[in-house]
Amino acid sequence: DVKISHDKGSDLSPELTWEPVEGATSYTVYMFDTSAGNWIHMKTSTDKTSLASGEVSEYIGPYPPSGVHDYVIYVFALKETKGLPEVLDAPSDGAKELASMLNTFSNSDVGNIVAIGRLEASYPG
Repeated sequence: DVKISHDKGSDLSPELTWEPVEGATSYTVYMFDTSAGNWIHMKTSTDKTSLASGEVSEYIGPYPPSGVHDYVIYVFALKETKGLPEVLDAPSDGAKELASMLNTFSNSDVGNIVAIGRLEASYPG
């Protein structure tokens, strides 16, 4: 379960909280603009189950050129901490490809993801 609060227009990363996941040693969090080619707006890794507003340094707030855009935040609970693939403020292959990379251990075995949380929102909305 992921909860979010955000001060619109502040360009600060949103406050996020989630329940601890048994077996997870870290959590990787990404935010995609799914209306714009899975544009990456946030990425971070933590061993905590919450992020304070403004805490994430690799964050760029929504700035759709026009209309309403849809955003998805994913929290991946991992057994083994992974690096943060993909480039911030750029299009990506999306959550499915990201999950495939995160699910692989450093020794190439599969099964690193324990659970995935997902939150959807629109901006402006």
